[in-house]
Amino acid sequence: MHNLIKTLQGLRKTLRNLSKSKTSAKIKETVKTWIDSKMDHRMILSREDPLIPLLEEAGQPIYVMEDNPTAENIAKLVFNQVKSQGIDVKEIRLWETPTSYASYSEMS
Repeated sequence: MHNLIKTLQGLRKTLRNLSKSKTSAKIKETVKTWIDSKMDHRMILSREDPLIPLLEEAGQPIYVMEDNPTAENIAKLVFNQVKSQGIDVKEIRLWETPTSYASYSEMS
């Protein structure tokens, strides 16, 4: 859970660091809206996780990914989501700590 909190904080830090241009504002709003509605305050799990049925039955908020929910895979997921919205994104960086991040680009 601690890593999930850090991951979401890292996504928020990335959004805060975008410049104030209209294009950046659109990107920020698109990404923020998606993260807030899909991932915020949720346990992020792999589709293969055996706890999913129990957590769903208990009414726990979860987000299920096809892949293992590593910082690298979450960066890829966000990249693909942004790209699917017609935004020409080059790279997503997901800050895990103040000095380390996972990134994803089409060249990764």
